[in-house]
Amino acid sequence: MLYEAESGNIVMALCGDCHLNRKVSVHREEGFLKLVKMLRDADLTYANQETLFHNYEDYPNTVSGEATTGTWMHSSPEMLKEYQWMGIQMMGTSNNHSLDFGENGVLTNIKNLKAYGMPYAGTGRNLTEARMPCYVDTPQGRVALVSGSDAGPGGAGDQPFPFLEGGIGSETTPYFQGKPGCNKIRFVANFTVDRETFNSLKRTKTKMDFGRDCIEYYSNPRDTDTEIFFMGSKYVLGKDCSMTTVANKRDFEENLKWIREARANADWVIVSFHHHGASRTPDEPPEHIKAFARAAIDAGADAFIGHGPHQDEGVEVYNGKPILYSLGHLAWEINTVDKIPWDGMARLGLGYDNTPSEFFWARGTARGLEQAHQWRWENAVAIVTFEKKKVKEIRLHPIDIGYGKPFSQQGRPILAEKDSEVFKRVLARFQRLSEPFGTKIHVKGDALVVDVP
Repeated sequence: MLYEAESGNIVMALCGDCHLNRKVSVHREEGFLKLVKMLRDADLTYANQETLFHNYEDYPNTVSGEATTGTWMHSSPEMLKEYQWMGIQMMGTSNNHSLDFGENGVLTNIKNLKAYGMPYAGTGRNLTEARMPCYVDTPQGRVALVSGSDAGPGGAGDQPFPFLEGGIGSETTPYFQGKPGCNKIRFVANFTVDRETFNSLKRTKTKMDFGRDCIEYYSNPRDTDTEIFFMGSKYVLGKDCSMTTVANKRDFEENLKWIREARANADWVIVSFHHHGASRTPDEPPEHIKAFARAAIDAGADAFIGHGPHQDEGVEVYNGKPILYSLGHLAWEINTVDKIPWDGMARLGLGYDNTPSEFFWARGTARGLEQAHQWRWENAVAIVTFEKKKVKEIRLHPIDIGYGKPFSQQGRPILAEKDSEVFKRVLARFQRLSEPFGTKIHVKGDALVVDVP
């Protein structure tokens, strides 16, 4: 064996959304330091960057996180040292907050990532750059990352985002420079409805004089006796009511192209995807995410890591490779962002003279976020071990990130003790959510272990 990388052995630490606002290197709790050691000891450690590194140089967007009452994400560029201290070696940057500070904010974030030597994928000066992989060289071989996110309906299929296109970049042409942005896979929700609902929708569309829509997603859509196109979605006549999501074919295929490119140039390929897409319950990954995750593995990815819904979702072992549909958060210090633009304040009935903490309390009460949902603050870190290019073990380590704690304390991860209620809840949640994929999870030592066929 000429090269160590030929062994096909590697240990990957895969983490969900990460937003640090405060120094973590000063802390000494045993459960925190054990977690940091775990991240450092891995051959490759990945986390999703659901924040922006800047000093408020750029104008805030009208909306944040592509939502009307989101957070305008901010972390001081110096915080990148804290990520590196924790052992994080590469980051995904495509998510619904990528354009919180517009196209210039994308460029400022990229500038700071480069200045601190943090490899990233998912955003760029144009769409091609946003889709391209980044690479990290390790003793166990070269690791590639492709990072994407979705844009389209959310919730149960409605249209909560102000702009369907989200923050997707655009391509450079002979006539225009490309637009900075992120790598998106856009999608639409398709509904099957019963006869009563179908007829009601058809009457409403006629009376309201809505024209054709969804041209981007459907080729020359025309209503028929069994299909209508209405308010951004397709409705098909059936016996009952259900929903599925369908990805934009061009976005889907372009991402697979870059995964194949990563496969050609790296020993290991990770695909990261940040999704807020439509499904009937937050526990279930949308159909377009399941389709893309499996296609990414078929195109050459060794692991698929999801995040975005702010909670854990199920685990699937597909063709011998791990699909982690969502790992929730690694760190979530969101409530100490120190500036909120007037737009966000006004939408909650506040004024520019209100403080950021008043905004967060008002939003938590109004939308049932942050303080209300305990499961947002109890997640897991995945340690995936490969031997001879095959998955040997997938371990999920439950973490507690401070539900109900004061803003000054919450958001920093600490390993949950095996007999704690947090550990038991995370175990039960992963077991329940992984069951539809035929995945069994059991306790081994101080971790949850996924049965690998």
